[in-house]
Amino acid sequence: MNDVVHFVLAGVSCSLTRQDVERRLIHTDPAPITLHAVSINGLWYPVGQALEVATGVDRRKFRSREARRHLAQFGFELQSSVPRR
Repeated sequence: MNDVVHFVLAGVSCSLTRQDVERRLIHTDPAPITLHAVSINGLWYPVGQALEVATGVDRRKFRSREARRHLAQFGFELQSSVPRR
């Protein structure tokens, strides 16, 4: 999937592909997961951390439901209540 996804997050216009997201997270260690998680590059990340790293928008400026919605647009697997790692 090389489709560009356009969205606005906390007032910031973002245009990314799934590959952009994967590439930006490749050297990022996942933070502890408290509730909502996304699988990227074979690792589970908190959705807020993943979207923050992918977009550069501070995760305190958006809610996890926004992160889940945008990450789903890229076709990533999402889970709730993933065991803490």
